[in-house]
Amino acid sequence: REVFVAVPGSLTGAASLGQPVRRNEVIAELENLGLRRELERIRAQRDRQRSRLSILESLRSTQPELSAQIPTAREILEDAEQQLKQLERDVCLLQIRSPVDGVVIAPPSLIRDAQKGWSVWQGTPLDPDNANAALERHDLLCLVAPEDRFEAVVFLDQASVAQVRPGQSVRLTFDL
Repeated sequence: REVFVAVPGSLTGAASLGQPVRRNEVIAELENLGLRRELERIRAQRDRQRSRLSILESLRSTQPELSAQIPTAREILEDAEQQLKQLERDVCLLQIRSPVDGVVIAPPSLIRDAQKGWSVWQGTPLDPDNANAALERHDLLCLVAPEDRFEAVVFLDQASVAQVRPGQSVRLTFDL
């Protein structure tokens, strides 16, 4: 099964190729300082808004004109709480988990050009030379081959097709 990056970040740790993993086990960790700063900013904004709403509600009996500000203050608080929940989900996604019990295998190699300020890397994200590689949303991190089944795709050139018959046995070798 393919394992994709859901939230951009720098790779700070990962399982080794060929390593057995269990479903929901952390197989890679990313760091995204901008995301963490935004989380703290929104958390502080939410706390300030919560205090503001509390003050408005406590003062409305002595200053009725403040009552008109309460619905807007509640909406702002609800918006901040929604943003905070989304950011907390994103931070959780910095830990990439295995979708199944299986073995970590490499995705196809590629070369990542310097785009959008990201660092350049080549091969696969799990290659030792790519420690701290900047990964983007939807990057293919690795594959986890389920323990209970494997699937192989074979490409043949036109000259070899005539030599292959349905039901013919084959031998597969895997380098993990």
